[in-house]
Amino acid sequence: MPYTLPTALHHRSSDLAAAGSAYRVTDFHRLRRNTLRGFVTVEDPSGLVLKEVAIHERDRVWWASPPARPVLVDGRHALDERGKGRWQSLIFFRSRTLQNKWSDAVVAAFREAFGDEL
Repeated sequence: MPYTLPTALHHRSSDLAAAGSAYRVTDFHRLRRNTLRGFVTVEDPSGLVLKEVAIHERDRVWWASPPARPVLVDGRHALDERGKGRWQSLIFFRSRTLQNKWSDAVVAAFREAFGDEL
């Protein structure tokens, strides 16, 4: 049986975007590479801390990606059919909609903490 968070800690996906201020973003490390703008540490309302959350931007559209690690084959970073490195997410969301809401909340907290430092 799946574990259900206590009601006080549980956010419906529709609540996450509005909960941006409930997330705390710290330790911004700038790194510009393609869409990547840097990495942050994110603390959620339950106290869960995620390090190495990637912050991306393209054409004024911002998003956050959960921590990931490179896919290795024979000790080398595996490439996809476009020649780009393959990555494996370290955490997952039940749906793409929920991940997008989380991303919006993290970006809102990032902007609250760091404004337009980029």
